[in-house]
Amino acid sequence: MAGKSSAGLNWFLTTTFNIVLPIVTYAVLADEVGEVSALLLSGVWPVAEIGICYSRTKHIDELSLITLITLAACTVVSLVFDTPKMLLL
Repeated sequence: MAGKSSAGLNWFLTTTFNIVLPIVTYAVLADEVGEVSALLLSGVWPVAEIGICYSRTKHIDELSLITLITLAACTVVSLVFDTPKMLLL
C-alpha cells in the first residue's frame, strides 16, 4: 500500500510543479513583468520539484528535466529571433 501512496504523491508533485504552477505563474506575471521574464520565472517550479524529488528519492524526475530543457530552448530561440511567440512552442 505504501508504494501506491508514494506513486500518487509523485504524480501529484509532478503535475502540480510541472503543469499547474508554471501555467498559473506565467498567467499572473505575463502582464506585470513581460512574457519572456514570466516564462523564465515559471521555470522555477520544475527546478523546485527536481530538488524535492531528489531529496526524497535520490532520483531526478524526467518530466521536470524535459520541462526545463524545453523552457531553456524556447527562451534561447525567443531571444535569438526577438519574438515572444516562440516561447509558446
